[in-house]
Amino acid sequence: MTVPAADESSDSNQSAVRRTTDPSFSPHSLTLTPEQFGRVRELFNRVSVMAPGERQAFLDAECGDDSSLKAATDELLSVLDVTMSRFNPDGGGIALRALGSASFQNETLPELIGPFRIQRLIGRGGMGSVYLATQQNPDREVALKILRTDSDAASALRSRFAREVRLLGRLEHPGIARLYEAGTQATAQGFVSFFAMEYVRGSRITDYAARNSLSIAQKLELAARIADAVQHAHSKGIIHRDLKPANILVTDEVAPAHAGSDSTAMLAAQPKILDFGVARLLEPDAAHTQVTEQGLLVGTIGYMSPEQLSGDLASIDTRTDVYALGVIIYELIAGKPPFDVREKPIPEAARIIRDDEPIALSIAIPTQQLDRDIITIISKAMAKDRSRRYATASALADDLRRYLRSEPIAARPLTLAYQLRKFANRRRGLVAACSVFAVAVVVGIVMISTLYIKEQRARGRADHEALQSKAVRSYLMHNLLLSASPDMLGYEVKMLDALKSGTATLHDTFADHPEIEADIRADLAQLYSSLGKFAESIEQGELALHIFDEILGQENDRSIAVLNFMSGALLEMSQPQSALAKSEEAWNRAQRTPREDTDPFLCTTLSTRGQALAALNRHEEAIAALEDSNARMQRSVPIDHESILANKTWLLGSRKALGQTENALAECRSIVDLTLQLKGPESPGSLSAQLNLVKELVRAKQNDEATTLAASLPALADKIFPQGHPDHAQAYLTAANTLPIARRFEEAEHYGVAAYAAFVAGSDDLNWQAERAAGVLRNIYRVWPGHATQWLEQAKCCLRVRLMVANVDERSTTFDAVRQLDAEFKGVKLDRPEHGIAEMLWNEREELAPPDHPRRAAMLANLALVFAAQHRDDRRDQALELSRQALPQAHDPAVVEALINAATPEPAASP
Repeated sequence: MTVPAADESSDSNQSAVRRTTDPSFSPHSLTLTPEQFGRVRELFNRVSVMAPGERQAFLDAECGDDSSLKAATDELLSVLDVTMSRFNPDGGGIALRALGSASFQNETLPELIGPFRIQRLIGRGGMGSVYLATQQNPDREVALKILRTDSDAASALRSRFAREVRLLGRLEHPGIARLYEAGTQATAQGFVSFFAMEYVRGSRITDYAARNSLSIAQKLELAARIADAVQHAHSKGIIHRDLKPANILVTDEVAPAHAGSDSTAMLAAQPKILDFGVARLLEPDAAHTQVTEQGLLVGTIGYMSPEQLSGDLASIDTRTDVYALGVIIYELIAGKPPFDVREKPIPEAARIIRDDEPIALSIAIPTQQLDRDIITIISKAMAKDRSRRYATASALADDLRRYLRSEPIAARPLTLAYQLRKFANRRRGLVAACSVFAVAVVVGIVMISTLYIKEQRARGRADHEALQSKAVRSYLMHNLLLSASPDMLGYEVKMLDALKSGTATLHDTFADHPEIEADIRADLAQLYSSLGKFAESIEQGELALHIFDEILGQENDRSIAVLNFMSGALLEMSQPQSALAKSEEAWNRAQRTPREDTDPFLCTTLSTRGQALAALNRHEEAIAALEDSNARMQRSVPIDHESILANKTWLLGSRKALGQTENALAECRSIVDLTLQLKGPESPGSLSAQLNLVKELVRAKQNDEATTLAASLPALADKIFPQGHPDHAQAYLTAANTLPIARRFEEAEHYGVAAYAAFVAGSDDLNWQAERAAGVLRNIYRVWPGHATQWLEQAKCCLRVRLMVANVDERSTTFDAVRQLDAEFKGVKLDRPEHGIAEMLWNEREELAPPDHPRRAAMLANLALVFAAQHRDDRRDQALELSRQALPQAHDPAVVEALINAATPEPAASP
């Protein structure tokens, strides 16, 4: 954000300062009518992207005799020409970000903006003007960036800035300029927005490298340090999105040494990245996009990744910054950017970057022979397909330092010749000293033998993988895809039908290759889970686990992965006790073999264990496990941001359960912001985060925002999930639960009924999700006048599910549910039975659970517990007797026996 000190006294900047401060300067824009001003804005946006030679002819044709219109547009173009050239990184973008910021440059600023006293103008960029300012407490110089804000948007921006500064304030790295404060302030000319950052005195990175004649090794070390800083920000969930040389200054501050750096490449200077996250902070809430409301690209086009230029928000992640780092390294090495788009129209420039290959480095610097490793590293970082780039900035930094240490880089295959050459480069002294031919031969034989053995092992793995690939292709074609042919399953075949048909023959198909069968079953488990079929997912997971255990032993990674996956699926089925058992089994197995504490299996196990503990209301234990998991994940490479976000959500829930609600809403908003940034707006994670925000807004009594957001989420769920998917139904259920606050009963009923139907279709009518949906419908009818009868039906439905599904450990919540329903009877206009709703279900037991029903025994045993708590011993004994009679047909006899034992009174003591 801060420009180099050497540029502060340039003629162009001095000219701009005179325009701003000279009282005789009277800009035309101050005398325009609102209609004329809008026309100026339109003309400026169109003409600013033209070549300078084309502008005047265009304006003459468009403005005609309106000299004021033409003069005002010329005035803005002069500001544009002073501050930047098209696609010039120093200017921060293609054109001034908004006409308002250009006109604001010609107005007088107050002496104080916030707690900062303005000293002088430093420069101007695409987002506004930058001033040197001082702060008294603490006493320091800051770079103060200012842009104008319409008064209508000031309140929203103030709230947004506060959230963003809390997020960006977490960045603590010597390679990142600190963001101190941001806000909005009313002035005589209207509202202005500002933010203050560390004032960095230094040179732009490319200028520093040229002025100091850095070697290639020193340039790469400088790039590795920048990547370290970028990785730190990514670990905090922040993506820069506008990395370029103008945003990276090199100071005289001594850089901390890196353990992996070669001494020949070490530098005393420290690179600092500016404006980290500021692009996000300055854009409107509705436009986390690559295009502003004026239609101008966010960022500098020559450093933008193909996915940024395509406008695909969901694809923008940390690898977008990795691409920009690759472009910067290219420019450091070659002295010029990889794509020359300075005089190209925007569509053509975007096409070149998306479709064309960059100028080859061998052509860009023909006088110098570059090591192939450098070209490989840069090519991988700049890959147009983001899946082929380095997954993280730290992976890029690691490869740069491997090259500096003359070690094989990860981006190249480990061929024999390549490893031998790297060994010789690392051990030049040793190789030179070993002039005796026999020594060289021995060393060569040993190395070749070692590598040969590794190659043979790799070939064995390759053969196995080839066999597996062929077998899987055959299974996919014949057992799954061709099962959809009309002569097998008919014309109306569904995906689940094909899966069921294919899995029936899976064991026979791979009788001689059980490991392949297990791999396919593990994949099927995840596929069923993604379709919301969790029972089928668990079934396939158990079969895969059994095979893996038999052929690989219980400590193998694939078994541990399956256990962790099943733990998550059981949580989705609202079976936290079983989920906890799976995660603890995975933990015990993983602990039997030596592992790093950041091992992904350990991290995942701690995460699922913490989530199960939270679901079981063991919140203090849950917090300890989730915090441990997050701490490990923060140290892992690559960092699993999605799992960290999931843990944050569960941590928030546990802290709220313990009464730690002071910052709950702010934390919930932060989770939403991070999820939108990492996953994009149309993703399951973003939907889930917003569903949680709705609940927190209701708790905070911010009902207008809660109902507005809740009403928008079903449409988002329609885009993400198919009808009937449980996660799709969650959005409907949240809307149903929230809209009654605004007395939107019919909408709420529609969403509640749809959610209930989805949960029943996904399993049956006896699951906790269905009970929850019935409870939401019950609450709608309780407050909707004239719907007492509907309330009663849903109340009986809720209690029926609970009595048929709850185990002995859940009796306290069963008692709470009965008491809650009895209390609600008072608010509805219905005759209340003398002994409450439990008695009502007892009287209807033959209809609700006939003698052959597999859940009859459980329902009657739970009723016996309720009657015992009500001290109705006669009814308790009747219920116990009927439950014992139904026990042979019970769905889960062990659960029923535990319930019967808990309800049976202790025998009277002998006299």
